[in-house]
Amino acid sequence: MLETRTLKILPDDEKGHTDDPVVITQGKSIMNGSGLDIDNRSGMTVLRGRVTGTLYRNQTKTP
Repeated sequence: MLETRTLKILPDDEKGHTDDPVVITQGKSIMNGSGLDIDNRSGMTVLRGRVTGTLYRNQTKTP
């Protein structure tokens, strides 16, 4: 999930941009940044500013 106050979308270029704070969560993992650039064609997402976060790996059970 991506949370931000505003996100400018450029559908023809398949890009998005915000200068507002961003929070990205997936499961228990969380990343914070002060801005974001998304390029759907290249598959790149860049958090800008002072980026902080905590990443948790998936734990698989072995028999």
